Amino acid sequence: MRSAGRKSVNVDKPGGRTMFKRAWGKKGSRAEGTPARRAFSALRRSHGALLFLFAELLAFAAAQSALARITPTTLGRNLEPIVLKGSAVPELSGVAIDSLHAYVYRADSSKWVPIPFQIDETVDGDYFTPDDGLLDSNDEIVLYSADFGDRVPDGIWLDDPLARRNYRVEIEARDPLSPDSSAAGWAYIFVCPPDSANQGVRPYFTVDTATDRVISRYFGVGHNSNGLMVNGWITHEGGGNNFDIIDRQKQRVKGNYKYGFITYNYKVTENNVEKEGIDWVVGPVRVIRHVRAKIVYSVLEEDMNLTEYYYPRAIYVGGEDTIDPDLGVYHLRQSLDLNANATGMRFYNPYNPKNDETPIIIDTKRDDVDPTIVVPGKNWTMVTGNPGTILTLMDIPDVGTRRKLYYRDYPSGTSDGTDDTGDGKSYGDIGVYISGDNIVGPASFHSWTYFLPANRQRSLGDTLLSYWENPLIITTTPQRVDSVGPARVSDLIASAEPEGAVRLTWTAPGDDGNVGTAERYDIRYSLDPPPMDSYLAKATAPRGDYDMDSWFRDARSIADTTRPAPAGTREIRIYGGFSVGKRYYFALRTYDDADHVSPISNVASIIPVPVELASFAAHVLGDSVVLTWATASETRNVGFGVERAQGDRKPFEEIGFVHGAGTTAETHEYTFADHPPAPGTYRYRLRQVDTDGSVHYSSVLRVTVAPTDFQLLTAFPTPFNAQTRVRFRTLTPGRVQLRIFDTAGRLVWQMEQHVAEPGYHDFVWAGRNSAGQLLPSGVYFVRFLSPSGTTAITKVVLVR
Repeated sequence: MRSAGRKSVNVDKPGGRTMFKRAWGKKGSRAEGTPARRAFSALRRSHGALLFLFAELLAFAAAQSALARITPTTLGRNLEPIVLKGSAVPELSGVAIDSLHAYVYRADSSKWVPIPFQIDETVDGDYFTPDDGLLDSNDEIVLYSADFGDRVPDGIWLDDPLARRNYRVEIEARDPLSPDSSAAGWAYIFVCPPDSANQGVRPYFTVDTATDRVISRYFGVGHNSNGLMVNGWITHEGGGNNFDIIDRQKQRVKGNYKYGFITYNYKVTENNVEKEGIDWVVGPVRVIRHVRAKIVYSVLEEDMNLTEYYYPRAIYVGGEDTIDPDLGVYHLRQSLDLNANATGMRFYNPYNPKNDETPIIIDTKRDDVDPTIVVPGKNWTMVTGNPGTILTLMDIPDVGTRRKLYYRDYPSGTSDGTDDTGDGKSYGDIGVYISGDNIVGPASFHSWTYFLPANRQRSLGDTLLSYWENPLIITTTPQRVDSVGPARVSDLIASAEPEGAVRLTWTAPGDDGNVGTAERYDIRYSLDPPPMDSYLAKATAPRGDYDMDSWFRDARSIADTTRPAPAGTREIRIYGGFSVGKRYYFALRTYDDADHVSPISNVASIIPVPVELASFAAHVLGDSVVLTWATASETRNVGFGVERAQGDRKPFEEIGFVHGAGTTAETHEYTFADHPPAPGTYRYRLRQVDTDGSVHYSSVLRVTVAPTDFQLLTAFPTPFNAQTRVRFRTLTPGRVQLRIFDTAGRLVWQMEQHVAEPGYHDFVWAGRNSAGQLLPSGVYFVRFLSPSGTTAITKVVLVR
């Protein structure tokens, strides 16, 4: 084991992944042996608003944009280990384990923070044989969900040269029980110099191997000379009072074993275990304790191996075996007996107490307890009080004919006819009792024992059981540092539109140079010419102490929230509100999601003519065309007929009508989404209709719709109140992404990287943001990213 990071897997979910290896047998492998040991072992384990803003305001927004793209953690499940195989992070295969470190990002302090983390090397399932110190596919990476933090774009990177030269792996833990699985947290594994991140990282565990004590920040346990638990407490930091409340862990196995003509009757307890040695894996997040022992009863002497996994708040034990009919097992019991310090604590399980107003108090007095348990299936028991809480989850196999809860709270004796052990008293001795004439078949047993704060509610048992049945969804994503900004725009053209409008056109750069899709544009204009009137190609053209950067900074910004199109796309934007007869100079810069900025574009100039529309733009998103326009004011405006023509020669035809605002001095924005019948070139214009029937036509926009591998079909109902259903179709398999934006361009909800097969698919949106909060009434845009990377958009209207 060496400190580093790991990817988590689901826990005991049918058809899913398994978090833990088999825990029985020699060094974690399956054990063989005689009846007593085998039975004993099996039991034990709006729209683009176009307004003119001051340059200072846009500069402030740009400074905040990186933080705005950070997704805060909303993961509320903070008790679960995250365990992944090395095969989940193939990009880090072969890296020295001591060079791998786990970090989380804390947006409140804008800092990367190292977290406890380890990698346990395995050789053919054996944790205890030395390996090569390199990350292999079968090694295990261990983190803890309570440490997960915020999500950051790839431009926010650990400030370390080695980390920036290598992959990092983003580990996402998402709660399937949250609305739309929206609750999530993130951690990141970086390649860094050995021990560069270890200083100041507080481990969860301290282990005293000499006295066989395992102490977490939150609980501690001690063991006797046999290697079995005889002490347990919840620390002050863990929410308890640090009092030892455990007498011991108890086991009972009885049977009649036939060997030839001889029948051996055996009665095994934990006192029949003789420890031979313990193998340890001690890390900051997980401790693996492997006990090598013998079970000695009369003439019987058999090997026994037991493996326990300690996590910050819990101990996991699990194993699988088959009880042979010849073993003659007729009695099995496993329980955890408390001591006098537990007096006054309360006992709960799904069936007890029968009356919530009459709690079952641990006081060595008989109680009326319902012995019902679910077999086969998962069960829970809990004791809670001032010393803390011990909550046990158990997956009980379908063996035996009589299965029940074992509970005894009495000064002496047992409830199953066996001799008592330990202090000879039963302070809430709680567990499982199985009996039958001949117990045979699979005897797998899995349990989690949690050590939690004092005085918990009964509902906690159901909550943790639901977590076990619905494990966190873990996704790993390899990432490279974003060190390349968008390319410079060098073909910006300004042209005059009717009545004072200006059309700007240019070729969209990408996120990295001319590849991908950038994050946003910073488009500015000025009445003052740039430092060099012939400025066309250079990023900086000094004129004394006044250069292009100063000119651009002093220019006024155009608040256009429309996202850039993919690299290589011809961008068309029309802006209004300019004074007629004056010359304006335009330039732009492009930002990516890491806030890398391109050099200033070439400068384009134009003298506007009068205008009615403040803006009119067309954008191709997948097989859709989205038209956006805005008016600075309206007079007797009935509305806008949206007209489309295919190619250069076919006539225009109306494809929709958008009602206007009548007479108003306020700015209004409009959006219309069109789904052309086939790929090709299309022309669009607006036919504005007055109340007297007169019409006015806008300028014509030309767009090209390329063939696509998907189709965003419809949203129904819209407008909607409770929820709307969006349907899409894909022609090729792969990962798709759905995101929902408000009219200001802010991301309000997302479904990341869903794997879709070819065909029709539906998803439902309930009008909530990623934090599960209700959103206000308004227009929202659903953007779909196909497996090939192309996009489509549709509009929905939420009405509260």
